[in-house]
Amino acid sequence: MKLSILYKKMSIKKIILLMLLLAIIKCDDTIVQSIQSKDQQNENSPSASNSTNQSPSQNDKTILQQTENQESDSDDTQLTSQENELEHQCEADSDCGYMQVCNQHFQCQRKNLFPMTLTELLGSVVILVVVGIGQAAGIGGGLIVVPVLMSFFGYETKKSIALVFITIFSASLGNLMSFMKQKSKDGGPVIDYRIVVLSLPTIMVGSIYGVALNKFIPQIVLAFALAFFILQSLTKTYKSYKREKAKEVQENQNNNKSDQSSPLYELKQPNENGLPPISQSSKKEQYPKSLLSKIFCITLGFAVFSLLRGGSKFDSLLGIPPCGFLYQISNLASAYVAYLLVKGIIAGLVIQNKIEEKLVVNTSSDDTQLTAQEMQGFAVTAFLAGLIGSTFGLGGGMVLVPKWLEQGIPSYKTTPCSISLLFLTAFNSAIQFALGGVYETEEIIYFSVIALLSSFIVSSSIQQYVKKTNQASLLILIIIGFMIIAFCLFGTMNVQKAMVDLPSLFDFGQFC
Repeated sequence: MKLSILYKKMSIKKIILLMLLLAIIKCDDTIVQSIQSKDQQNENSPSASNSTNQSPSQNDKTILQQTENQESDSDDTQLTSQENELEHQCEADSDCGYMQVCNQHFQCQRKNLFPMTLTELLGSVVILVVVGIGQAAGIGGGLIVVPVLMSFFGYETKKSIALVFITIFSASLGNLMSFMKQKSKDGGPVIDYRIVVLSLPTIMVGSIYGVALNKFIPQIVLAFALAFFILQSLTKTYKSYKREKAKEVQENQNNNKSDQSSPLYELKQPNENGLPPISQSSKKEQYPKSLLSKIFCITLGFAVFSLLRGGSKFDSLLGIPPCGFLYQISNLASAYVAYLLVKGIIAGLVIQNKIEEKLVVNTSSDDTQLTAQEMQGFAVTAFLAGLIGSTFGLGGGMVLVPKWLEQGIPSYKTTPCSISLLFLTAFNSAIQFALGGVYETEEIIYFSVIALLSSFIVSSSIQQYVKKTNQASLLILIIIGFMIIAFCLFGTMNVQKAMVDLPSLFDFGQFC
């Protein structure tokens, strides 16, 4: 009996425990379901969750406030992004700016080059004339082409600068084809290839560091330095003009006297051995293979270096990050290689001079042989031309030609030598912009044709007139005119920028 009663009591306790466990489990399920329903209600309607929970705790309040702030922030960002999209959207061409059209994505972009407007045709004529005049003087004309492309064609500044290299390269190619066939007064080629091969490595390196200085130096410092440089160059170039003009007047007077009293033919005096003198012009090479091969290898080497190093316009083939440590090391390496090249070229030309002295025949492209000191001077001048031209955006020809005239190079040689260097440097820059995807095919073709026409029509006409009238001083006068235009143009641009944002003129940039 007692055992049965005890068993019954034990079974009742077990039943009660089982019921309590079931109740707890069921309560847990209802709690989980209520929490899930509350979360769904909070996601769907925050106001409903606030109404059901009449007295939430402080933690719940902070959570609700954070969710509301996040939702309001996301709404604000969506609104601002929509407003930005609406600012760039357009429905018709009239909604866009100057020389822009509305594309299929309802975005404003520059119109295609063809069909051309009357303004663009007028700008093409201006480019043809300006580039032709600049090429005749050996300074390119890119200084004026940039604002023409911006005002007549509606291009941006960076795109205009890139297109200038296409025009300079093509126009220089046309002039170079003509100069390579011409002969100078002494019977040799009119292009002094010695000056070109000495100047090419250093002008390339100078342009690299000139671009870096242009980005680093404040605009106000560049403005004053440019004004000082142009004024100083103007005085020296004007002295060269007066000297060349006086020389032309003297030569014209001598020619008039010789025409009046000259015999029908002139007997050549025999030399010491009683033989007629050797014609030096027959010994002079019109296309010196050794110098031309060096020029080709240097140009190709710097083009490959630019591709391997990369830049801001395109990625390096070796993966070198722009403006990094390896980037600066590569620039220093290029400067050292240029120094070794110039040193080797000077040593080779000195040896060639000694051989010519022993043979008593001048086979060089000039009446006088260059000394080692003069060769070093040409290399240093080219480095300064690349540095100053790229720093101020003038171009190398604006610096080279006045300096060469000051160093005593004849005016009929300065233009061909400068055009040769402009052709080689513009080729290197144009290749870099082309690889960066800056150009369109129609732009390359059109501006190349315009530049070639300028060289064959305008530039050749001016050169023929100078040769016919024996007025090489006219070319120096053109350089003076371009300097005055550069002074006025850069002065106006800096004044306009000062009126808009004066503090920006004093900001330093990155040396890269």
